[in-house]
Amino acid sequence: TERSHPDDHDRATELFGVQIWVALPDGTEDGSPSFDHCATSDVPEATVGGAHIRVPAGWAWGMEAPITGSSPLALAEIQLGEGADLRLPTDHPERAVLALDGDVRIDGTRLAQGSLAVLDRGTRPMLSGAGTALHLAGEPVGARHIWWNFVHSDLDRIEDAKQRWLAQEFPTVPDDHATYVPLPGSGG
Repeated sequence: TERSHPDDHDRATELFGVQIWVALPDGTEDGSPSFDHCATSDVPEATVGGAHIRVPAGWAWGMEAPITGSSPLALAEIQLGEGADLRLPTDHPERAVLALDGDVRIDGTRLAQGSLAVLDRGTRPMLSGAGTALHLAGEPVGARHIWWNFVHSDLDRIEDAKQRWLAQEFPTVPDDHATYVPLPGSGG
């Protein structure tokens, strides 16, 4: 769950993170929940074209992470050093770059912090600048719908999930006994 610890409520804290949702392929959307963890020391990393690359999930730049994902994908954190020129791979048909901070450029065009650039299939643009970016890539899985915390290819399944949430039929998270979070728009 996404809650801060009560001991931290009175302290000024700063947190920076990116939450990434990966759509499950057809036929696996209704499977059992699962969780994969890998230690920071197990994340493969390399320096390529003046950029430091870490691949925590999937595979890219010849590196394979211990967390493979539910379909062929890549999640790579890229730290661009001054003068970095990193050619983006075409290993996956759908690809994007998310600028996190600093000066991130795609083929010389600056990508504003927090902006996502969806790359054309088969192209090999040059990533340059001095900043941090995420490279997101994968296989197409088809159309997905999202409503609050529910994602599915079938809108009827999302409506069913809303009703199950209202009835509090979802199992609780182990060791988290905090107050139920109401469905948005349900009035509590």
